[in-house]
Amino acid sequence: MTLVPPSGGPVLFLADHPVPGGYPVIPYVVDDDVDRCAQLQPRQTLLLHEPATNPGQMT
Repeated sequence: MTLVPPSGGPVLFLADHPVPGGYPVIPYVVDDDVDRCAQLQPRQTLLLHEPATNPGQMT
């Protein structure tokens, strides 16, 4: 789950995320990529895109 608080900086939460609490939830990370996201460093850039219509196929 990715939240965008009033500060405007998106925050990526993984499997043990809290309840959104009124902040907008804009993108979701597909299950296949959650492990990769766990390897990100704080403030590391992350590029999000729409998933392919066929699972396992990049757009």
